[in-house]
Amino acid sequence: MIRILAAAAILALAPQDSDVAAKVRGFIEQVRSEDLQAADDAVLGIVRLGPPAIEPLKIEIAKAAGDTKFRLEAALKQIERNIRRERAMGTPIRVTLALDDRPVADAVAELARASGRAIDAKDLPAGNVTLKLDRATFWEALDALCKRHGGVMWRVRGPRVSVEKRPYRDMPKSFQGNLILFLDEMSATQYVQTGNKYGTFSVNGQLAWIQGTRPQQASLAFDALEDDKGVVLTRQNEGGAFFISSSGVAGAETERDNISLPLAYSHRTLPDEAAEKLAKCRGSVTIKYVLETKRLLSIANPGTVRGQIHEAGKVSVAVQDLKVSGRDVTLRVDVTSRDHAEVNTVKPGDFCIVDSKGASHAARGSSHGRSSMYDAQGLSITSHFGLNVTLPEGVEVASLDFTRPTDIEEIVVPFDFKDLPFK
Repeated sequence: MIRILAAAAILALAPQDSDVAAKVRGFIEQVRSEDLQAADDAVLGIVRLGPPAIEPLKIEIAKAAGDTKFRLEAALKQIERNIRRERAMGTPIRVTLALDDRPVADAVAELARASGRAIDAKDLPAGNVTLKLDRATFWEALDALCKRHGGVMWRVRGPRVSVEKRPYRDMPKSFQGNLILFLDEMSATQYVQTGNKYGTFSVNGQLAWIQGTRPQQASLAFDALEDDKGVVLTRQNEGGAFFISSSGVAGAETERDNISLPLAYSHRTLPDEAAEKLAKCRGSVTIKYVLETKRLLSIANPGTVRGQIHEAGKVSVAVQDLKVSGRDVTLRVDVTSRDHAEVNTVKPGDFCIVDSKGASHAARGSSHGRSSMYDAQGLSITSHFGLNVTLPEGVEVASLDFTRPTDIEEIVVPFDFKDLPFK
């Protein structure tokens, strides 16, 4: 696992001058040093040069040998991996603002201009804002602007970010590059069931991003969670108490162009009296990004090959139906395998439509059930998927591609909140 800012920070340090080859050669002299720390520092220096160092580095690797060659190859692999990370996560948007007693509507417009990110803002109230920020992340800048005014609040809804006329709410939040984790609802209630007194605690939040690709999954976990009555809310108690945690997953319930995933956690306890706040709330969100995929199968003109079986490694794919209505494409796809573990890992996002201009569009949808069949070779399992893709104007369906992730990275976003009041 890595910290979210590591890859983007290295890429941000890449030099702007064109004489990268000379710098690579200079670092290579240090790589040959018998001082291991100096050699490691030189490798890090090469990595910090970023993508411009790739071609000069390949030339030097061809001439190198022994430990030097090994270290240079490691530097090349790290640069290439950082490129994949940046593609998935997006380079952090940094904002510098110098607002001096500006109307809030103008301040929001200036933030949108400085960040290059559209912000919906209508019917904002009166009141001016004075705010100075130096290379703050987009989310930090947006939150600081709303907080300074006090009468407006930001919101993430679908694929849009908006600023609305309502009192600013200082929600528990953690900023990490293009990501923001925030908790927008916490509650603790008591009730009586069959003569027994129970309490339920729940927390809801979101993980939102501003650019980069959609995370495959985000999972919420707590290292410490305790209310002001001393009840530990991450441990099962006597009397059949339970806890449930859920995570945001890219799937049928959310559109792929949304810029947030929901996060939720609940726990049933047996407190003596109702709690009023969380004394401790520390944990992390683990985000899964697909850095690289491999195309296993491409079915040309999928609407004309309905029912035909196409082999893709341990699984086979058959398009059972394809309908086009305007820009919307709807498909029914069967995925069959004798390897149960293999078919269990197939997801709607593994399919994409390639349009007539060569652009790829990831599918969304869900599994509509499974069926099994015995034959001379044994048991086979088939998952039935319903898929949806929205295409741009003026293009047609060229092929249906089946891809599988070959490089998945887990990135940890930590948080540590204290004394949070319940709803």
